[in-house]
Amino acid sequence: NLPGRMRVPFDELYPPGEGRDIIRNNCAVCHAWNFIPAQPQSRAGWGALVDYMTTSPHWGVPDSDPFLLPERLPLSKREVLLDYLEENFGDGQPVRAVLEEETEPHDEAVLGKAQYIMYTFAKTEDEPNIMRQEITFDSKGNIWSTDTRRSAISFLNPATGEHKYYRTPHSSWAPHGIAIDRDDTVWFAALKVGVVHFDPKTGSWDAYGKTTDTHRDMGGLTPFIDSKGNVYWTDIRFNKIGRVDRATGTWKHFDSPTRNGSPYGGVVDRQDRFWWNEFHACGVAVYDPATETTKAYPSPSRPCLSRRPGLDSKGNIWYGIYNRGRIEKLDPTTGETTVFQIPVKFATPYDTWVDPDDKVWSSSDNYFVRLDPETGGFTYYPT
Repeated sequence: NLPGRMRVPFDELYPPGEGRDIIRNNCAVCHAWNFIPAQPQSRAGWGALVDYMTTSPHWGVPDSDPFLLPERLPLSKREVLLDYLEENFGDGQPVRAVLEEETEPHDEAVLGKAQYIMYTFAKTEDEPNIMRQEITFDSKGNIWSTDTRRSAISFLNPATGEHKYYRTPHSSWAPHGIAIDRDDTVWFAALKVGVVHFDPKTGSWDAYGKTTDTHRDMGGLTPFIDSKGNVYWTDIRFNKIGRVDRATGTWKHFDSPTRNGSPYGGVVDRQDRFWWNEFHACGVAVYDPATETTKAYPSPSRPCLSRRPGLDSKGNIWYGIYNRGRIEKLDPTTGETTVFQIPVKFATPYDTWVDPDDKVWSSSDNYFVRLDPETGGFTYYPT
């Protein structure tokens, strides 16, 4: 919903050609198609943005690779891209957006049984501008969430409306992902600390993952807990995984197996192996604590972007391909990946969640989608 923007058919907004192909395989991997038409500017302006993506340190981390590796955008393609951007999105062009001429089909029989329930958090003097990054549930059905902007976590009892707000000891921590332990204590990954264990009863905050001054900015994105209570977390900026050994209270880092992998979301399987999406490399990777080894399973859709995997009852790993409108299934036994194309143009599946019937759910820009793996059919729930 982009008020005030001129809507233009895709092929008219992005004329076919090599320049569009370069955008599709590089820029549009992360940025949706409406990103570029929103900011028309000079060739020099576009050149500065392209240089930022191809030369600056990854996530601002010293001595790291840029967002786009040089082999992805050699100098000859850079000039083709700049020619295309200048011609179609240069100075004097209006702010525009893609005209979505096709929308997801509606099954009224299915939608007639669906219901959305919204919980609105009151704005208070202490909580004027909360940005809830992620939510999860404890064993009693209470909702816990992180607030990245205010460096806090919050509690909501949906049955009574009771609400509590816990500021972290350090305003720079910036909590992101969250998970609940078996004793209803809270784990969250924080962008400037690693992973933190919070006990609401005692008020204690125990942080893991900080190293020397050389890596003072190492942090965490999302935590995950295995059956033994060990805690994993992803570090997107340093291309690493962290692991807390609960038996010893010690922790360690290890590298994601792919250059520029950028670990994002994850899941622990029934063998206590930890799987995660490699955000920029696109696909999944696994750490086996029994052998202390890692292995990558690249997506057949590369170049692409993937964020958060799910796990079904058979042990298959599911994940969305954000920029190609696909949901993919990896069979860890065979290493085979099956691709399911969402038949809606510009679908952007962010994550995957597998329900008790092994149906796979994902959130796209303006709707939820449910995939039946047995039939390959999709059901859509517009928001």
